[in-house]
Amino acid sequence: MKQYELRLRGKAKLALAEKVPAKLVDVITYFIYGPLLENPRRVGKALDSPFLGCYAARRGDYRVIYLIDDEKSRITVLDVSHRSHVYAVKLADRD
Repeated sequence: MKQYELRLRGKAKLALAEKVPAKLVDVITYFIYGPLLENPRRVGKALDSPFLGCYAARRGDYRVIYLIDDEKSRITVLDVSHRSHVYAVKLADRD
């Protein structure tokens, strides 16, 4: 199984520190550092345009939006947010 490096973008870090309810922070953090790193395609679904190339994984009413870079063996978590507004992530945040 491929080993991935994890990167958390500023928006995702801020969400976990300030926006996600405290009772879900541990659940989402465990998910990111566990199942997501182990098999990112199995735990999420590929998104369509304008988020082509991104994946989303559900954790209750929250979504983890991430990119998979197989060349660099890296997972980049772009955002963690409530499902009602998570898809407002800017495409510029992908780099």
